[in-house]
Amino acid sequence: MTKLALIATVEVAPEKRDQVLSQLAAHGARSLRDEPGTLHFDILVPREDASKLLIYEVYQDDAAFEAHR
Repeated sequence: MTKLALIATVEVAPEKRDQVLSQLAAHGARSLRDEPGTLHFDILVPREDASKLLIYEVYQDDAAFEAHR
């Protein structure tokens, strides 16, 4: 079985970064809790760019990602 990994860059207004970070963290926690096929949901915060957040997600397979979507 092949896992599916996604890496996404989210651009945010620097003054909204903490708010978006909180919302993404809540979304990730829900995904991990309620979606058995969601294996990882990590948020990375670059030090050098306050307008970006990176998300690293791993799903059990394509079907698990479709369920997440």
